[in-house]
Amino acid sequence: MSVAERVRDKLSRYDDPEVPRIVEHLRARYDDALAAVIFYGSLLSAETRTPTSFYDFYLLTDQPWRFYRGPFQAALSYVLPPNVYYERIAAGPRFKTCAMSLAQLAVETSPAAHDLHHLGRFSKRFALVYARDAATRDAVVDAAIAAM
Repeated sequence: MSVAERVRDKLSRYDDPEVPRIVEHLRARYDDALAAVIFYGSLLSAETRTPTSFYDFYLLTDQPWRFYRGPFQAALSYVLPPNVYYERIAAGPRFKTCAMSLAQLAVETSPAAHDLHHLGRFSKRFALVYARDAATRDAVVDAAIAAM
């Protein structure tokens, strides 16, 4: 089994019944702008969950302007990604999202990364809970391997 196959397999593993509901909410909200949803953070593991934990997601896109809440935040996301937003589904879990473009992901997990934030995040455990196609899934796998 290749490194990419092992990473792809590991990224598909998570066990949380709320995640599909959140992903469907995000897909309905962002439609074709949503390329991938990455689940990370303390709720990814039973050992790190706490009563005050939030669900954490990266939203990957090739249309980043659709995710920003105003021109100031759009500009800020290019200088200091990612922007973080807090949400809650009606009668459902609270969660945080941050959006970044697929191009930003590729840069920020490469030797050309602007800082260590994304290298650190994408070298840790996360789950790819939605990818719109195989090319997007492969881009996320490549980013994880590059970050490691």
